[in-house]
Amino acid sequence: MDFHFIAALALAILAIADLFVDFPFIGGYAFWVLLAAFLLLAAKRK
Repeated sequence: MDFHFIAALALAILAIADLFVDFPFIGGYAFWVLLAAFLLLAAKRK
């Protein structure tokens, strides 16, 4: 397992879980957190 993959996976899980449970540190930015996770994963794969 790669650190970038684990970090992207953790961010994606937090963003999706924020749709069901309100995390105060994410707020209403679940989409942007999920986009950051995708960009982190895409940057590593390049």
